[in-house]
Amino acid sequence: MYDIDAPGVGRFVTSPIRIPMASSERPSLIVTFSVYQLPWREQFCFWVDQKPGKELLFERLHQGFERTGGVPEHLFVPGVRPFSRKEKQDVVWLRSFERFCRHYGCRPQPCTRPKTLWMRQVRQCVDGHDWTTVADCQRALTALAQSLSEGPVPNGLGLQPMPKDRFVCHKDTPCRVGSDGFARYAGDYYSLPAPYVGKTLWARRTGDIVAFNNDNELRITDHKVGRGCGDVRLCLSHFDFVNSPELVRAIKAWRGYLPGEEQFIERLVAQRKLGSADTMRSILALVQRLPKPQQRHLLDQCTRYNNYSHRFVQGLLDTPARVPSHKPAPLRTAQQLLF
Repeated sequence: MYDIDAPGVGRFVTSPIRIPMASSERPSLIVTFSVYQLPWREQFCFWVDQKPGKELLFERLHQGFERTGGVPEHLFVPGVRPFSRKEKQDVVWLRSFERFCRHYGCRPQPCTRPKTLWMRQVRQCVDGHDWTTVADCQRALTALAQSLSEGPVPNGLGLQPMPKDRFVCHKDTPCRVGSDGFARYAGDYYSLPAPYVGKTLWARRTGDIVAFNNDNELRITDHKVGRGCGDVRLCLSHFDFVNSPELVRAIKAWRGYLPGEEQFIERLVAQRKLGSADTMRSILALVQRLPKPQQRHLLDQCTRYNNYSHRFVQGLLDTPARVPSHKPAPLRTAQQLLF
């Protein structure tokens, strides 16, 4: 774990807090208290917000970077939404927060909520008044943060420069590309290029355009948004998989190891279509585990049952004795079963 008090570290935590209000109808109000801090420099930024979403919290982080003079190399945040989720004992960063950190060039680190002296001063500031509005409480907390801070970091020591553009928070939806080359999004179907069959892309709607991006924010394709009632958006160039470089390389590797299997290749491509290259590579890796005499028998089994998926081949290798023969029963035996 990286030292939270080392130079180049920032910390952002949120917590619910109750503030007393000068109103007989509502004597108190629960809001979200947020603090951005440079622990190694005693720099503070405080905010209070009513039910903030992730867009507002990301904006608070941006404001914290601006006020303290730059972006920390390591950003410590609590392991909760909207930053992360927990899977068993592991902290998994949410995609939107990963995009935020990538945009600003900082590395996320999990942390717990601090229990320090300045937190007591925040409580004394909040509890010491009956606030007319949340904005009044915010002004008092801003003044407290300024009094606790040591001042700007000289020459941005330990901090990185701010990016030119502000981070824009989008709602991305994961969509898996099916074997037919289409991904389903919001009730409609959109074609994707052949190499992405079986992979998960991220759909992002902006106006009347839906774009599909990969994990690295690279745009793969975009379509006009459908009506949400099963519309199909098709781009024919996405289905020119026969001449794709990926399939050409897979066929070349197959022919180099198993020459003379042109009929098997034709049937595999006809059945697997857009996923042909991946399937061919997977089957070839499985076939190479067998002695030469058994390889021919394995390919004959695929032809006999008209199944050219790598899972079928894996099943033949794992449980060869369980593959049914499908031999027709004698007529006399069938009649005895009926009567």
